[in-house]
Amino acid sequence: MKRLFIIILILSIVVLSLATMIFVEKRTTGYGVQNLNSCVDTDGGLNLELKGKCIAKDGETFDDYCFTHQVNGQTILREYWCTVDGFCGYKDYNCIFRYPGSCCEDGRCVK
Repeated sequence: MKRLFIIILILSIVVLSLATMIFVEKRTTGYGVQNLNSCVDTDGGLNLELKGKCIAKDGETFDDYCFTHQVNGQTILREYWCTVDGFCGYKDYNCIFRYPGSCCEDGRCVK
């Protein structure tokens, strides 16, 4: 009986851990997320077609923007989103590779 209890306890912990990892991964990617731990992303997360603003839980603010890559001269989109700890993370995207025939303009990819 004690052995069965331990097996059930271990399985419960494993299932709970996997569920937590899946939930955290979904929140970390930023897709469709607007508010995590008092962080707000006005374009809903990693949304390359809308210019957004990320406001971290400490009040620090970041706007999505375009910049010219120093090495290859291409225009890159810096897209901000809320991380699971309530701060703003970013990823850089070349709009042409993401959406063929598009470019980065005013903090978003336009076709």
